[in-house]
Amino acid sequence: MNKKLLLILILVYSFLFLLPLRVFAQQNEESFKGVIADIKQVPCSEQFEQTYTCFQYTVKLSDSGKEEIMSPILSETGKSKFLEGDKVFVSF
Repeated sequence: MNKKLLLILILVYSFLFLLPLRVFAQQNEESFKGVIADIKQVPCSEQFEQTYTCFQYTVKLSDSGKEEIMSPILSETGKSKFLEGDKVFVSF
């Protein structure tokens, strides 16, 4: 009787706690090598406007030659984190 109870408790524990712990990260994310082709200073959202400067980068992908515009990045110093020609890795 104790073995059956122990087996049932293990199964219940497995279903309640172990199965839901799977990590659901974005499965199709790929990384690409690229070069910063263009840098633009863009407006930040209102909550960050007073403290930060925002920069938007255009990255030329090395493999395909396509240019992709990245989401704006906050800068506390007012200077761009990258310079034109810097090599970077980007993920989509």
